[in-house]
Amino acid sequence: MKDVYKQIIGFMDDLYNSIGLLAVAVEKHMKEKNFIPLKNAKDRINWKISHNINKPNGWRLSYLSRLYTHKEHGPDKYENSILYQIILETMSYFPFPCILCVKTKHKPSTSSEIYNDVWRIRSFNALSQKNGDWHSFKKETEWCIAEPSFGPPIKWVKGYFLNLFDINEPQKVYDNIILPLTSDTDSIDLSKVLTVKKYDFPGLE
Repeated sequence: MKDVYKQIIGFMDDLYNSIGLLAVAVEKHMKEKNFIPLKNAKDRINWKISHNINKPNGWRLSYLSRLYTHKEHGPDKYENSILYQIILETMSYFPFPCILCVKTKHKPSTSSEIYNDVWRIRSFNALSQKNGDWHSFKKETEWCIAEPSFGPPIKWVKGYFLNLFDINEPQKVYDNIILPLTSDTDSIDLSKVLTVKKYDFPGLE
């Protein structure tokens, strides 16, 4: 039993270390592309982990999320933002930990408004499931597009999922997360740039 315990903890330590390295790499590349995190978010990447004895369901890392706007598109109002979200919840449709990569179109909003009204972590998590938070699914140049059922300020999102275990090299972080999300061309064909398999929004099926 002791050996099994050590194997489990060792696996979790390796997983979290790999996720940490991925997050650091994404942050570095985003900065180089002039994409900046929201001021209100500071350096935070998770809002659920709890130290509270009365909230034991918040002790496990269930997601990591980071949203960016382009430095040159502000500073007052932004209509576009990009997000990647690592989903470690067992409610996901996928049998593996996944990475959601999306471009978001919303009404012109300040950084604070985006933080409070656009960055709906639970709703973005819902894209990994089959439920009613999103509708009007379609595909264009291999991007999945969906509209929110919960209304404004989000108009639509376009994106894809990756298998976290496939993003195991620094170059794969750049090729499969940074390059598609930061491209100036909205119509960039994912089939021509991604170097690992991508997965559609489950709502398309």
